Amino acid sequence: MTIEDIFNNSSYQNGSLFPEYRIFILHLLQAIQDKAKKPLEKSEPNIVVAPEGIESIRGKTLIRITSGRVEPQRLWYTTQRRADRRIADISSFANILIIPMRSLSDEYLQKFSETVKRDSNIKPIIWDSNKINKLIENNIRKANEIANSLFTLRIKDVFEKNDNDWERKRNENIENLKKIYKKGTLSLLLGAGVSKSAGMPDWNTLLNSLFVSYLSNKFGNSGQLTDIDIEQIVNRLKDINEQSALILARYLKKALDTNNTEAKDFANEITKNLYKLKKDTNVDGSKLIQAIVNMCMPQRTGAKVRSVITYNFDDLLEREFDKRNIHNHSIYSDDVNTDPDDLPIYHVHGFLPENRLKYKDLEKSTLVFSEDGYHKIYSDAYHWSNLAQLNCLKENSCLFIGLSMTDPNLRRLLEIAARNTDKPKHFAFMKRITKEKFINDDKNNQIIANEFGATTFLERHHLLNEEIMSELGISVIWFTDYNEIPQMINKIME
Repeated sequence: MTIEDIFNNSSYQNGSLFPEYRIFILHLLQAIQDKAKKPLEKSEPNIVVAPEGIESIRGKTLIRITSGRVEPQRLWYTTQRRADRRIADISSFANILIIPMRSLSDEYLQKFSETVKRDSNIKPIIWDSNKINKLIENNIRKANEIANSLFTLRIKDVFEKNDNDWERKRNENIENLKKIYKKGTLSLLLGAGVSKSAGMPDWNTLLNSLFVSYLSNKFGNSGQLTDIDIEQIVNRLKDINEQSALILARYLKKALDTNNTEAKDFANEITKNLYKLKKDTNVDGSKLIQAIVNMCMPQRTGAKVRSVITYNFDDLLEREFDKRNIHNHSIYSDDVNTDPDDLPIYHVHGFLPENRLKYKDLEKSTLVFSEDGYHKIYSDAYHWSNLAQLNCLKENSCLFIGLSMTDPNLRRLLEIAARNTDKPKHFAFMKRITKEKFINDDKNNQIIANEFGATTFLERHHLLNEEIMSELGISVIWFTDYNEIPQMINKIME
């Protein structure tokens, strides 16, 4: 068995392989030290210390496990900084051992060695896959045991961290976002929660409204339904309808979109219902949208947000940008040329502005309204919307706002962008379940008797969610109330 055999296994073909690789190496190193009766001290997730050396390496050794995708100078700089901050003065070590997941070129190794020697007296050592395979061969039984238990070991590792100080981690993430924002390398990815904050309907409300309108208009009814009647029926459908949203959307699209003429009628019908259902709340009344617009406002040193990707149909952002004289350009097809001075707003699921006459070629927009829309984009790797999202995820740091992070195509793109990375570079606001909300029902009656058990479960639930998001290259920024999001965005801009 070799390290290649383990990670060429089909179980590890999707997403980032690094978390499992890190766990495997950590447990293999522990087995080696246990056999030699030498200690191994864990510090950061990717850094351990062998105070008495390891294998043939003599002297206090700092061990860094890495994906191998970090530049040599940065690898040394971040290792040095983390050691000084969390372990001990880097000068107290005799050796630094780097264990990369991917093979490193001779040029890389030379640059790394020169960088380390220039800054310290530490001896740099690299263990490549050949060395790891020899260690596996010498510890084959233990290596097999680790390889067959990787998932369980990874979950155990998450729980053993026992670091559920989520507010401290949130503050650290906000500080990191401040630096990224200041550099001007941030992109925003916006979901339904953003539009909902300004009174736009949620997905189910829109679908149910279209469903009622279609049945009443297409087949008629004995007494005409008023807007109030439709609203009451829609609200009731929301309460009792168990139909899958995507299935209902597919049915509506088939019913309303049967030829080119009706395709325009279909878009018009969605647009009409979308803005008709909008509550009285205006954009000015949405603190979230105002905070997002402020974030996109160019400063003396230039624009701090590179691009906006939205999964919403509406034009609320464009209207607010225009009001503030922020140059922007809506992109909803691959046939668009943009001005470098304009802030690009990518409508990757389609664009339905309230005033359709203001925009050209809207019919070229791919409206991801139902299953067939998802299938079309999912199956076309070179669809412009996939390329736009993937480019953004690879080139920039992204902040996800108002997204549930359950979109299968987005998660697929995140997995591609996160492959073989050892540290998340994106951030997502996610709602945290409070203990009170979990153990009590809507009427505040306690429905879970074991509060301690429920609290322990919730802590592990949130830790696992963090780990899952980390695998997709995302650090979670928790909140318990939606009003906290604009406040945190304002902190990032401070």
